[in-house]
Amino acid sequence: MKHLRYLDLSSNSIERLPNWIVKLQNLETLDLKQCYSLVELPRDIKKLINLRHLILEGCYELARIPRGLGELTRLRTLSIFVLSENKSILRDSAGLSELGKLKDLRGELQIRNLRYKKDMVSELNYDGAVLKEKRHLYSLTLHWMRIERENRDEVEEDSDVIIKSMEALQPHSNLKDLTMQSYMGVRCQHLPPLDHLPFLKSLELLTLTNLEHISAEDESLDLMNCPNLKGWWRNETASASASSFPCLSTLYILNCPNLTSMPLCPNLDRLELHHSSWKVLPSSFVPSSKLKSLKIIGVEDIEYVPEEGIGNLTLLEELEIEDCPNLVSLPDQGMGRLISLQRLHISNCPKLASLPDEGMGRLISLQKLHISYCPKLASLPDEGMGRLISLQKLHISYCPKLASLPEGIGNLTLLQCLEIRKCPNLASLPERIGNLTLLQHLQISDFPNLASLPEWIGNLTLLQHLQISDFPNLASLPEWIGNLTLLQHLQIEDWPNLASLPERIGNLTLLQDLEIRDCPKLASLPEGIGNLKSLSNLRIRRLPNLASLPEGLRCLISLQDLRFGDCPKLASLPEGMGNLKSLQLLLISDCPNLASLPEGLRCLASLKNDPDVYYF
Repeated sequence: MKHLRYLDLSSNSIERLPNWIVKLQNLETLDLKQCYSLVELPRDIKKLINLRHLILEGCYELARIPRGLGELTRLRTLSIFVLSENKSILRDSAGLSELGKLKDLRGELQIRNLRYKKDMVSELNYDGAVLKEKRHLYSLTLHWMRIERENRDEVEEDSDVIIKSMEALQPHSNLKDLTMQSYMGVRCQHLPPLDHLPFLKSLELLTLTNLEHISAEDESLDLMNCPNLKGWWRNETASASASSFPCLSTLYILNCPNLTSMPLCPNLDRLELHHSSWKVLPSSFVPSSKLKSLKIIGVEDIEYVPEEGIGNLTLLEELEIEDCPNLVSLPDQGMGRLISLQRLHISNCPKLASLPDEGMGRLISLQKLHISYCPKLASLPDEGMGRLISLQKLHISYCPKLASLPEGIGNLTLLQCLEIRKCPNLASLPERIGNLTLLQHLQISDFPNLASLPEWIGNLTLLQHLQISDFPNLASLPEWIGNLTLLQHLQIEDWPNLASLPERIGNLTLLQDLEIRDCPKLASLPEGIGNLKSLSNLRIRRLPNLASLPEGLRCLISLQDLRFGDCPKLASLPEGMGNLKSLQLLLISDCPNLASLPEGLRCLASLKNDPDVYYF
């Protein structure tokens, strides 16, 4: 093996590598990615003098890099460089000075366990430029060691140390992506200027607890867990001369509660605000805004969206409002100006009682509308909903006060997907839904007051996916199910009074997936199931009165996956199941009266070659 050049040990549970590996002096690539349990590399790894690629992606248990790695001057790939946390083994561990010798590194580099103490930079006995000469690096992550709250007063307060450490970690100007995580140094109240990185496109600042100000000229900026971040400039005069971030296109703000302002970002394309103050947003709602995506999530201080502000977002294509406990309403006219909006997602807004009628009706480009977990929402805009002529997907769920759906839904002739779930006050569905002849996906569930399934479902002849569940008052599935000849997926669940299925279910010759569960009164399945020649997956679960399976089951020539369980009265399986030549997985559970399997089933070659049979 001494001539071996490539060794792949990726995705192994190995903790330590055998020492003989260092004898492979011709080795050029050592791939250890996703070795999640790896804690150390061989002490004499420096003997691999021809090593060019040391791939350590996902090796987050690695405790240190052995001293001497800096001698591998041909090294080009080094995914992770780990500084030792343990002071007792520092003399056997590589420090920043050795990393500085690896001048030909390229691609991505992550430095972990950076420290706050003087010893981190004291070993730099040259000019201290650890990263500045690495012109081929395009992505850099700097991760500082976390410290306990009670030990934070031990963090080095010497500003000279802070300056030297930042200088040592200054990357080459070619860098495109920079991430800084968990820096808690008390002197780090602002970042050093980043204008020496002209190609920087992405900047992520994660858990910089003492950061108060920032200045950046990047395309993408992520601010996460910076509780003391107050603004963008260190003083007012700076803000006057740097009032705009012309390059910024993506801004992500998470857990920055004290940030209450934003600079002008004329080219901002995507903005996400998570668990921060609403006050940061209005400065983005300017005329001629280029914003296309806006997400407001977990913002507690927003009650009303300003009419004028949101009306300026005429290019907005995606709006998501989620987990806003005090949001009372959305502006009518302002929403109506969002003429480019294609996706609207509103979820978990407990005080939202209504949606703007006229404004909603002007969203002529809207294709996807999602409304969920709005317990006070009692109605949807009637005329407004009917004018959403471009709508293709409508999802409404967990709105317990919603008593009716607008008849205007019948005008949504381009609708392809309709999901209505967990709205228990709905007593009926508009008959005009039957006009939606392009509908391909229909999911309706939890209708305790519905006396029967609407006949118009049988008119939806392009339907491919049908899920109907939680109908406590329904005793049978209508015969019109046989009209849905293009159906590929059918799911029937939680029908406590369902006593039978129609024979016409056998008309669904294109059906591929059939799931029937939680129907305690269902005692048998129709023989017509044997006509489902395309069926590949059949799942039957929690049918306590099911005594037998139909003989027609043997005709399911495409069946690959058969699962049934919690059927205590099931005593036998059809002998003809030996004809299921395509069967690859058979799962049987909690059927105590089922004593044996048919002999023919045991002899199936498809199960013999790949014995995925589970019977318990």
